[in-house]
Amino acid sequence: MKPSLARDVARVAAVAFSMACGGGPAPVPAAPASLPLGPATVAPAPAPPKAEAAPRAPEDLALLVRVNDPEQLAREILSVLPASAAPAASMLDPKQLVQVLLGKRLGELVDLTQPIDVASVGREPSFVVSLAVKPEAEARLGDGLVLREEGGLLHVGKPDEGNDGRSPMSACAFTAASGHASTRLVCASDAATLESSARYLARTVASEPFDADARVTLPGRILRDKRDATTRALGDAASARLGTALVERFVDEIERVDADLRFAGARVELSFDLRLNGRESMLSRVLVPKSSPAPPPRAFYRLPSDSLLALHTTGALPDDIKALQTALAESVESALVQDGYQASAARAVRERTFGLLLSGGPLVFATGVASGREGADRAIAAFESAGSKTPAEAKAEAQLRSALVPWMIAEVEEPPALWTEGLRDLVRRTEEAERTRAAGSKASTPRDPDGNHVDLRIAKLDPAWRLPKDALHLEVLIAARTKGKRPTRRGHLFAVPKESATWLGYSEDAAAITSRLRTAIDSASEIGTLSKSAEAAALRTRPALAAGIGSVAGFGLLAAQRTTYEDLRGLVRTSAHLNALGSRGSEMVIWTASADPSPGSVHVALRVQASRQTATDLVHLMGL
Repeated sequence: MKPSLARDVARVAAVAFSMACGGGPAPVPAAPASLPLGPATVAPAPAPPKAEAAPRAPEDLALLVRVNDPEQLAREILSVLPASAAPAASMLDPKQLVQVLLGKRLGELVDLTQPIDVASVGREPSFVVSLAVKPEAEARLGDGLVLREEGGLLHVGKPDEGNDGRSPMSACAFTAASGHASTRLVCASDAATLESSARYLARTVASEPFDADARVTLPGRILRDKRDATTRALGDAASARLGTALVERFVDEIERVDADLRFAGARVELSFDLRLNGRESMLSRVLVPKSSPAPPPRAFYRLPSDSLLALHTTGALPDDIKALQTALAESVESALVQDGYQASAARAVRERTFGLLLSGGPLVFATGVASGREGADRAIAAFESAGSKTPAEAKAEAQLRSALVPWMIAEVEEPPALWTEGLRDLVRRTEEAERTRAAGSKASTPRDPDGNHVDLRIAKLDPAWRLPKDALHLEVLIAARTKGKRPTRRGHLFAVPKESATWLGYSEDAAAITSRLRTAIDSASEIGTLSKSAEAAALRTRPALAAGIGSVAGFGLLAAQRTTYEDLRGLVRTSAHLNALGSRGSEMVIWTASADPSPGSVHVALRVQASRQTATDLVHLMGL
């Protein structure tokens, strides 16, 4: 998010959070006088009234924030604030804050148990807020105020015409409304913003279904305004052609993004809904697949119990992912040719690589660290307690690096022979590509001096790993493109048969990944798997296109930098913060994804559920 957009979000959220943290019915017209019709004359049926189109959003609408019940939301937010944030409680009194924003007289007229809507309009944002008027206050709107009707809005006089002069919202008006309230008060930072936004907020927005405690809506236009910068950023990381193909058409399809917050009993829920006007771009066809939602497959519950992140997905259909697969394959082939590889060899590597990858279909996946969360915590504590620059510290540092080595494991519903034979052939093709590469070629080094060169080779299966004899082991050698930049690393990739499916595993710690592969394929025991996880079990009744579990501490360990000594010292500080939390950051967060590819209602939604304790922990970590 660009700084200007982030600033707009912060400003609008502040207005809505400050409030959180109907004129009477029209008289019934008199019946027209009877007409002297003859006995055989029938009066024609009156024409039905022409339906009035809902007021449209301002062209320069930048952001919309909705709060369902400001007083209730303030109470909910206070319930998850840590004890250290208690002084902030006084700042969340909606009644006091709305009077600061609107002035005492207007503040007394609005109902803070009904939804409020706050919008940011324009590039140099002006703000506008819409609030329901208390039903009992509708008959006395003119008491103490100077009102002027113009264009369907009942404008409130300027401060020197009857207001108390305290309101930072300089333009206010009452207007007829849709939804629960018949009248709403709309106030803006200037008259032009009030005129362009009042009817839209009071009639269109107020009538939209709204079942969350709070919602932030970002119009697609804002993302399109940022598209050029986004495309350039992606072009720096990949080819400009690929970046443009992935971003431009997809952004054109975005209508809006909604982010909802709900407090539901002991849990807090965040949901994100991406609404599209079509499904033609490469990304939208993958994000909104036509595959059917499903509960986790049996393989999901065979993932390691010490997984820091675990997920399953039904995957996209082959037809939906083909365009993205082709674009990525062409980008890889082009990069290989630029790096000095023969065109025919680059094409051969591309065809075999993408014959295995991005083919669509179900997948289960998990990742973690070699020693698990508990082992990593012990290694961090030993490193912290060792004396600085001592032999004990050097030993503890080595043990900590070993404990933090990541592993990844996955299962695909594809025949084992497809993977074992395919990987063997990929090794053969990469060896041929290296053999025929232009002599002395270092074409990729100037473009990516900090990057790595990867070599694959078939290796033996160590009997100590106790994997099936028909499993395949590849060594993955990862060397810095710039000679002497860093030591060469050695990883281990395994393809392990299990009936008609294939388990894949990768780590630079062979013992760590092979022990987890053995557990995954051992149908005789559930020890060491997710089968006993309450959070994983909860997903059985939640069919989804994708779903998973993870913890705050797990994300912290996976994201932590561990390259330098200072990185490890930073990890010690992060671990201390996590261990000080109420749950030590170990409570699992559950997420599910759903989508609708139907024309006219294309959207994809992500729902994240966490305990209130986890919400409190996150607030604490953010320093609030």
